[in-house]
Amino acid sequence: MPLAYGKGAPRITQPLLSSIADAVDAQRQVATVTTATFTVSDPFNVACSPGAGLTSQAISLPEITTALLADAEPITITDAAGTAASKPIYIEPGSGFTINGASNLTLNDNNGSYTVKPVTATRWAIVSKYP
Repeated sequence: MPLAYGKGAPRITQPLLSSIADAVDAQRQVATVTTATFTVSDPFNVACSPGAGLTSQAISLPEITTALLADAEPITITDAAGTAASKPIYIEPGSGFTINGASNLTLNDNNGSYTVKPVTATRWAIVSKYP
């Protein structure tokens, strides 16, 4: 069936676009981290839930490669346990890299999250923060 353009053509609505985005997000991998340290190897979501005896967690972002920069996939780090105020999550971009110009980022809001993505060969940017 040929595509219709102009008056009377079907429209792509915002709810449809949101549904497509939700379906794509649902296919992304989620790593549940209960250890003190974790290194992200591929762009996916990280759910932090510190195990017994931990007072913090450190999440290391992957090295920004040409392929990672070309894909520009965001990585979301979430306080899944709701304990970041007392057990902060340190997000580390790696040696020689920054996040919005800083050498690290601290998530210390209970149930909070940061979404970051690579924007240059040496810099990650914060895409969103909750709350």
